[in-house]
Amino acid sequence: MSTRSGLPRSWTSSGRRWTRRRSGSSCVRPSRSSPTRWSSSRCIPASTPLPTGQSVSPESSTTRGAASPGTSNTGTSRAAETAGLRVGSFRAWVRSVTDAAYLEDLDRWRAERDQFFAGHYASPLTEEDQEGFRGLRHFAPNEALAFTVTLIVEETDVAIEASTGSVSTYRAAGHVAVPFEQGSVTLQVLHGEEGELFIPFRDATSGSHTYGGGRYVPVTPTETGEYTVDFNRAINPYCAYDPDFSCPLPPATNWLPFPIEAGEFDFP
Repeated sequence: MSTRSGLPRSWTSSGRRWTRRRSGSSCVRPSRSSPTRWSSSRCIPASTPLPTGQSVSPESSTTRGAASPGTSNTGTSRAAETAGLRVGSFRAWVRSVTDAAYLEDLDRWRAERDQFFAGHYASPLTEEDQEGFRGLRHFAPNEALAFTVTLIVEETDVAIEASTGSVSTYRAAGHVAVPFEQGSVTLQVLHGEEGELFIPFRDATSGSHTYGGGRYVPVTPTETGEYTVDFNRAINPYCAYDPDFSCPLPPATNWLPFPIEAGEFDFP
């Protein structure tokens, strides 16, 4: 039986790759080409947050806390408290806007993948599966599983077993340390066929809720030199849809003992 490479060539029917342009600011409202940058479970605001309990006074910092002789600090304290509440409310509003924009971008990306699977000539689905296709299934979005990481570059060739049972040579780009809630885990990063980077991984859901051969998550560069690893965009390899595809299986270093409840479910 002839086999085809199961490495994904793009994320969407429009041919968009994993790499996307990003704004230079640390936290902006994402658009089609600029998703929100996440660090662990929080979006990083462009400004530095105030220390806990510190408020902002509308007066200059040189006059903060220095009352004129014979006057009371009560008015200044109330003004500072009011300003602090306004700052807190504004930051909460910014978080709600960026969260909503992130989810909107994720929904759009998933819809584009559904269109690709349903009708594109390069879809991994068989014609029979395309006829009854009603969309891919996903876990609910989980912002705590989207990370900003540093890639430690270690370019080398590695031998990895494929889904067909053969062993093939793949190019490793290096590794990243992902700060999961359960603890930091170092994962190996591979090169794809069109220059994109990805992590093949298995977790405690593999073989039950998700494909037994593991899933792939993109490692996307940012303008800051760091990378995003968003498990909400974890996808099945093509061999999950058609055994004619040959897909690299996750190396033992990328087996996670805990569940990653994000990204795509097993098919169908």
